[in-house]
Amino acid sequence: MASKKVKFKETEIKRVEVACHGCSRDCSRLLNESVNVVIKITITKSRSGDGWIWTDPDNCPHNYGGHRDWCSASHPGERREGDDRIMCKFSFDYPYILENIPDWQPPAELKEIMKHFLKS
Repeated sequence: MASKKVKFKETEIKRVEVACHGCSRDCSRLLNESVNVVIKITITKSRSGDGWIWTDPDNCPHNYGGHRDWCSASHPGERREGDDRIMCKFSFDYPYILENIPDWQPPAELKEIMKHFLKS
């Protein structure tokens, strides 16, 4: 008798192009001219219904860090460390970001994708 494969996880990858103006500590725009950035969004759902979203700004010249989660638009060419770093609004792991920023909201450019994920 052939064994039946059970699918425990479902993964979907989407790519969204956004016009990024960099990010300051208060999330205001920094750059006069935007940078077109492709955000790779990986959505994983487990069989129990739990899910995760993690994003990766693929081609941003201002993005740096081990998880590509920091923005250097306010300090070009400088790689800040510790509390001086500024978080990239397009790089996050959901729901883990809520542990550090309980009132976090996704950037406007990604709200529709997040809304779809949270409903399904």
